[in-house]
Amino acid sequence: MHEAISLRMRRVERNITSMKDDFLRRVDSVEDNIAAQILDLRAILATVHVSGNLNTVTSPVHAPSRLVMQPPSPSISANHPPPIVAVSQRVTSNPLDSSRQLGQCLPREAIPLENLGIAHLGDEQHPFDKTKIPEPPTLHFSQDIPGLFREWENSSLLVVNGRGIPIKYWGEFYKKCKGAKKTAWDALRSEWGNWKFIAEERQRFTSEEAFWSQYSDCDGKPLLYKHILNRLQHHRTTSTAQDASDARTFFAGNLDSPNAQGKFRYKKAGKSYLYTKDDVIAKKWQELLNTRPDIAAQWASMRPLLPTPTPSSAA
Repeated sequence: MHEAISLRMRRVERNITSMKDDFLRRVDSVEDNIAAQILDLRAILATVHVSGNLNTVTSPVHAPSRLVMQPPSPSISANHPPPIVAVSQRVTSNPLDSSRQLGQCLPREAIPLENLGIAHLGDEQHPFDKTKIPEPPTLHFSQDIPGLFREWENSSLLVVNGRGIPIKYWGEFYKKCKGAKKTAWDALRSEWGNWKFIAEERQRFTSEEAFWSQYSDCDGKPLLYKHILNRLQHHRTTSTAQDASDARTFFAGNLDSPNAQGKFRYKKAGKSYLYTKDDVIAKKWQELLNTRPDIAAQWASMRPLLPTPTPSSAA
């Protein structure tokens, strides 16, 4: 009796071991197949990179087709499940999504009028179909500030109607276009604002090296992303307070001076009010200096006669 039970137990153990070995062989085969297909895809992408033309991409010579390798088929029985069926897999189209392809720009006339959007990329107008805007790329630059500098002015991370869109213009597609993924901008807006803050500060310098000479610690090590933002925020707050003070000084404390021509007033519910917040006053003051040469010249002559402000320490 005991020998019969032992014999049956050994048979069960052998069956379990056989099933385990068979399963592991199949897993290894699938892993090999996946690895080979990844290599095929990398070869295709390398071809894209070299040719620079997505329209001429073909499957690599060394990877025309790949057949999923099938492990040796064990006998089908109650102790062995049926083998995996071999499936032919061939790359039949470009692995990149068509909405992100460069060089396939549709003219304005080819876009349905109800879907037509116009983005202003500097002085150029770029037509696009509002229903075919991809989601914003998911990326961060906190560990790659030089990458932000590159992509801010010239980028293909986002492609709309066959054209790579510099990061600085992303708001043209998400912020201002009705029906064009406005909710996506809600998630992106804060981080994009930080990118703009840093990228525009970089543009004040003649080179990236000059930027980092200003934004490095006493040991010459570049400041971290957050530290740069903190310093810029400190500078902005200080600058805003100074500009607002300059405006009040120029107009002798009366921002409603006739010479201001209502620049510091706004209307709400049919009534006129005078701005009181420093950030708005500073902005309007800068606009006056840029659009009124007479005020700019008068202010330039006044400044040397004013008391020198006490410098504040950097953040």
